[in-house]
Amino acid sequence: MVLQATPALKVTLTTVQRQSLQPHEKLTGRLYPLRSSALHFEVAGRLAERLVEPGAAVSRGKPLLRLDRADYEDQLKQAQSEFNIEKQGAERDRVLLQLAQDNLQLQENKQRRLEHLSSKNMVAKNQLDDAHQQVIALRGEVQKLEFATTTANSRIAMQQSKLSQAQRNLARTTLRAPFDGYVNEVLLEQGDRVSLNALALTVVDTSAYDLQLQLRGELLGGLFLGQEITVSVADNNYVAKVIALQPDPDLDTNTHELRIRLQGQGLRSGMLAIANLPHLPLDQVLTIPSASVMSMRGESYVFVYDNGTVNRKLVQLGKRVGQEVLVLEGLQVGQTVVARDIVSLRDGQAVVFE
Repeated sequence: MVLQATPALKVTLTTVQRQSLQPHEKLTGRLYPLRSSALHFEVAGRLAERLVEPGAAVSRGKPLLRLDRADYEDQLKQAQSEFNIEKQGAERDRVLLQLAQDNLQLQENKQRRLEHLSSKNMVAKNQLDDAHQQVIALRGEVQKLEFATTTANSRIAMQQSKLSQAQRNLARTTLRAPFDGYVNEVLLEQGDRVSLNALALTVVDTSAYDLQLQLRGELLGGLFLGQEITVSVADNNYVAKVIALQPDPDLDTNTHELRIRLQGQGLRSGMLAIANLPHLPLDQVLTIPSASVMSMRGESYVFVYDNGTVNRKLVQLGKRVGQEVLVLEGLQVGQTVVARDIVSLRDGQAVVFE
């Protein structure tokens, strides 16, 4: 019997080399509106008007809901009246103070004349006593008026504060849109009794959408504010921008919050979005094609070509970047390895390369 040699297998070879790579990682999240505001009344009352319904487009400042204004209009009138009275009273006190000071000056002059005459026994003692009492009374009146005029500005300021608060409270009876957007939800009906700070409605701004992701620390190095990121939504790619990046991680999750903003037609809140995030670039790292690696029992092997045969070699690998995988140990630059279709190879097998 004649033994025939097993024909050599044809293989594709590649050379172990160093190259610079830009790894990426894809993370998935859901879109939410650019802005969302839950609005409530800062004053209590009865809902008099429901001016919008869910889905209505609103511009900033547009009235949405309105309470009965009667009580707050009366409070404003009262505050305005008290403010006016205080201002007029302050002006009156200034006039009275001048008159009282003039009168005190006259009375003190009269007292001095009477004291002069009394020293010559030319006036009765009771007349001098009456003059003393009138001077004391006038001095007390001047002090009261001086206090009133000195504190007038403070009292006017207090009334101005009450007036301003009444004006604000009246304005607060109307709930207005905080920005251009859409009414998302209305929780009150006309006639409802509205308590202070109760949720009334929500408004959303869908002119753009944000994608919020939680990152591991190793991803931070490849990201910066204002960076453009490719985001895929429903098989469409969008150019988005990094608008927020948390430098210090959350203590519970040890992750960093990333917010990416994107605009485009066909986007809706809640849609799944996939962000393609760059890692730090890898400079001149040792790589081989991922198809050249065989895994057995948790270890990685490649077939090294040498003079017409291949030998299986244990290697230690790093991360995969696209179709390339980093070599940490086991190979050197310039070595030749089988690039693909390695399942049928055995150690020491004869091969020819294509």
